[in-house]
Amino acid sequence: MEAFSPKDIAVAVIGGAASIAAILLVFVGFLLTKAESLPENTPDSVIARYKTTGKLGILPLLACVFVLLDAYAWLYWSGSATLLHIWSWGFPAATVVFTIYSVWAIVIL
Repeated sequence: MEAFSPKDIAVAVIGGAASIAAILLVFVGFLLTKAESLPENTPDSVIARYKTTGKLGILPLLACVFVLLDAYAWLYWSGSATLLHIWSWGFPAATVVFTIYSVWAIVIL
């Protein structure tokens, strides 16, 4: 069995991080739009939950973008052990943050 090249894994990380970031961007936009379109008689606590959940979604989105840019930079400077460690540990961490945020958003809303 042949091992995968780190460059192939970096390309997969770029695709995965971009996909997660895109999903988050749509979800955050949906939540913020929903918060603005709720009827005027909606309690402020409900509107605040939507806005807070939407704003917090920016954190895992930025984590994914950071990992994506780091893996992309590593493709050009593949001798950098720092960049390698950041994307190889950052992608699983960003995926865990995304999962925690997704579960929390479902539970809170």
